Amino acid sequence: MQAPQGMPAEDQLILRSTYGGKSFQEQFYSFFDTKRSEVFRFFKEESVLIYNGNPANGLQNVRDAFNGLPATKHEISSVDAQPICVSVCANSLPLQAPSIIVTVYMFVYIQ
Repeated sequence: MQAPQGMPAEDQLILRSTYGGKSFQEQFYSFFDTKRSEVFRFFKEESVLIYNGNPANGLQNVRDAFNGLPATKHEISSVDAQPICVSVCANSLPLQAPSIIVTVYMFVYIQ
């Protein structure tokens, strides 16, 4: 995604975050609904997934946790993505990819 020329750095980060968040949402929930055994690839080895108060540490345990969930269908209502480090990242050129917080509102249908 290329930002328009002359766009302020902070606005570029917001735009990139928006596209990145939307892309993440599309890929993650597509995998979640159709390729559940591959969802763990969105996580790092040191990730901790907490589901209903039960932690799953490490990739194998995260994979097992996802594979143990019932089949689902997600219907996305809206997505919001914001850069976390705007004040720091906007001042570093060339622009680095910021950390992004992605909030997804959805209906989840258990099949």
